Amino acid sequence: MSRQEQRAAHQGPLGELVAIAWPTLGQAAIDAEIRAGQIFVDGQRSTDPRMMVQAGARLLRHDQPPAPPPALPILYEDRELLVLDKPAGIHLNATETTARLAAVEVLGDRELYLVHRIDVGTTGLVLLAKQRTIAEQLSAAFRERQIEKTYLAVAVGAIAVDRVEAPIGLDKKRPRARSIRNDGKPAVTHLEVRATQDGLTAVIARPLTGRTHQIRVHLAHLGAPLLGDTLYGGPTAARLAKVVVRPERPLLHAYTLAFSLGGRAHQYLAPIPKDFEQIQALGLSFGLT
Repeated sequence: MSRQEQRAAHQGPLGELVAIAWPTLGQAAIDAEIRAGQIFVDGQRSTDPRMMVQAGARLLRHDQPPAPPPALPILYEDRELLVLDKPAGIHLNATETTARLAAVEVLGDRELYLVHRIDVGTTGLVLLAKQRTIAEQLSAAFRERQIEKTYLAVAVGAIAVDRVEAPIGLDKKRPRARSIRNDGKPAVTHLEVRATQDGLTAVIARPLTGRTHQIRVHLAHLGAPLLGDTLYGGPTAARLAKVVVRPERPLLHAYTLAFSLGGRAHQYLAPIPKDFEQIQALGLSFGLT
C-alpha cells in the first residue's frame, strides 16, 4: 500500500479537488475512494465528496481501501462507559499514516470520547466515555492521579529500582520519540520486578503520570528497554529457555484499571495476550493468579 500527497488547488468540493490532484482517476473512482475512506484532508479521514475544502489544504491519498481491523473485544459497556481490550496494531483515532480503520471509527455507531490513550503497539485496556460530562470527569480523574493503572512489561536487562522519576519531553532529533529532558513534563513510574530469566525481566509498571511513551522511555532510561521496542533501543529478538522469541511489537500490556465514578467503584482487567502467554510458558512468569 502506498500514499500520495498533494495540495488543494483552490477552495472547492473534495471530489473536484482530488480529481485535479490526481487527474488520471475517473470521477466515479474518485468518489468511491473518498467514500471508502482512502482520502485524508489535513490529517482527517474525509468520506464526503461534497465536503468543502480550503485552498492549500493537504490531501493524502491511499491507493487501497482501509484494511478490516481485527476484532475489538468490548469488556464492559453501559450508558456512560465503554472498556475496550485493544489489540496491537490498532490506532485509537484515525491517522493518515495508515488507511486501516481506527478503534473509534470501528465503534462509530456510538458517541465516544477518548479519555486516555495507549500506543498503537500496546495491547489492553482503553477507557472511553459515552457522554461529554463523563469524559470531563474521567479526564480530570486521570490528571489528578485518581485512576490506578498497571501494565505488564518485558524488559531486556536488569532493573534495580522500584521508582523512576524523570521528566519527559519531545525528542528534538526524532519526531515520533520522547526523551528524558530537564525541560520536560514531570513523570513518575513505579516498578515491581516479578521475575528475571536469561537477561529478560518481567515487570509490573504503575505510571502515576500519563506522559506519551512514559513506561517505554523510563525503562530505556534505566538501560532496560522493552523487548521489541526498536524506537527506544529494544532488540527485536531474545533467547528465552533456549527458544528465540521475536515479538512483533513492544511487549507492553495495559492490564488493569481502577477508579471511582459517581460513587461507584470500577475495576477492569484485560486478558493476557498470546505473546505474553508465550513468554510465561517459557518460564518468565508475572506470578498472576
